Amino acid sequence: MEDITQLKLKTSADYSGGLQFGLTISKPPPVLGARSQSLNLYVRSLSEIIRDRSAQGWSVSLLTIMPDRIRRDLRSIPPLLHEPVCRIYAKLASRVVRRPRSLSGRDFLPVLIGCADLPIYKLRREGTAPSCLDVDGGLHLHALLAIPPASRLKGETVEEHFAQNDELYRRGGGIGAIDVRPVCPADIEKVTRYAFKAVRDGKIDLDAGVLILPRTVTELPQ
Repeated sequence: MEDITQLKLKTSADYSGGLQFGLTISKPPPVLGARSQSLNLYVRSLSEIIRDRSAQGWSVSLLTIMPDRIRRDLRSIPPLLHEPVCRIYAKLASRVVRRPRSLSGRDFLPVLIGCADLPIYKLRREGTAPSCLDVDGGLHLHALLAIPPASRLKGETVEEHFAQNDELYRRGGGIGAIDVRPVCPADIEKVTRYAFKAVRDGKIDLDAGVLILPRTVTELPQ
């Protein structure tokens, strides 16, 4: 177990290096002590992973994945959210990198950093539609997705790619809708905080809610 002072010693280079060399970092570091400060530091470290890649020319998008079933039970997060998102990632990886499992391809794998979320009910005028996507009242997942500039998408933006291949990425069951929106470099930390708001607010446990990909090479397609 790590307290806040030990967690501060872990820099973004530690986390980004783990991703770069294909190490398993899907489980966030446990924390003690000043919980909110520790969580904010952890989320900031994750945003730096994405920001570092953005500085190297990677495109960054915000994905919102909504299941085809309405669930509010936090115990359903792994089968409801993590498993379908891992399937999405595996399909995407082979369309970004020719051989995802190869040593030459690992440095160019997409990076996905996401967190389960619960809906936020906002007061609105009668007859108006809610402005947020999560209108069904169920669990969903927000994720920042970084794609290298030298990918196999052949000039497509990430938003265009998902729009044109929506059926492919929802195939296999469990996914009701995928929303993809570009994120500019200046907004990466703000969007990361938004994506992790349920964990930062203590509504979802850190270990249960967070999903970081890639994890292990064996989970990727050949």
